[in-house]
Amino acid sequence: MRTIQRFMKEALARVPVPICGVALGVMGLANICRIWSQEVAWVFCALSVFLLALYVSRCALVRGSFRRDLGSPVTACVFGTFPMTVIFLAGHITGLGVAADAVFILGSAIQLALIVYIAVYIIPRMRLSDVHACLFVPFVGIAAMGASGASVGLQQAGEFGAVLGLVLSVPVLVAVAWRYFRLPDLAPAEAPVFCILAAPFALCTVAISGSVPDSPIALREVVYAAGLVLYMVVIVRVPSLMRAGFVPSKASMGFPMTVSAVATHSMSVALEGAVADILTVLFLVQVIVAVAVMAHILVGYIGFLRPAGSE
Repeated sequence: MRTIQRFMKEALARVPVPICGVALGVMGLANICRIWSQEVAWVFCALSVFLLALYVSRCALVRGSFRRDLGSPVTACVFGTFPMTVIFLAGHITGLGVAADAVFILGSAIQLALIVYIAVYIIPRMRLSDVHACLFVPFVGIAAMGASGASVGLQQAGEFGAVLGLVLSVPVLVAVAWRYFRLPDLAPAEAPVFCILAAPFALCTVAISGSVPDSPIALREVVYAAGLVLYMVVIVRVPSLMRAGFVPSKASMGFPMTVSAVATHSMSVALEGAVADILTVLFLVQVIVAVAVMAHILVGYIGFLRPAGSE
């Protein structure tokens, strides 16, 4: 029994906070699958919850690990993928009624608390080299409320999250762009984080479409266009990043790909004519890219989390 416990603790000790980003990417696959089949989406939801459970177990069993996660500017921001995943999960379990509301409120509360924590305790002591695209995660990640709010019957909360995320995306984009302009060289462990640039405006597009359906279509077009430009900037780097050796930060590549596909689908439904047809084709291409990237990430994490001597 002690051998099994030691084996489990050793395995959990290897679980990094970016595994929450993997869970978010898997939840992104669930969001894509929901377009065709909610039953298939639930399979990915279950996998996503399992990955979050691994992280929670590590925090419970490895003393001080959660405090260390929140003590670093990068990992504190990456932790925001945890409540984002919880918020998206709420939109998939609406059949559970009040339980779905509770999950949505829990995720939203954690996300809002993280925004305050990072704004008050992390940002004042950050150096320019500490600024990465993961800064979008806590601040723009609140827009996940907009993606699930209407589904759980909390549309006003969803509208709040969508608007707040969109407003915060601008100053964060300025800060991140300035960092990459002044300090363009990235270490191998930092390079995949750049892919998060593709996520914020795509997420805001999904959030506005979900919880602010009466918003001007021109607003959604502008937000989506901004997201598509950043997607193109990111996608040219994806092949080389996939060829590079595994680093835990590769988790950050998944959700930007999945949410970009969902954003394209939402715009293809909102628009008409040739533009809608083009976006439908683009959506299918983005789905293929998202699946390939997520498969690459999951395979890498399976190898990474395997304890030494388990082969």
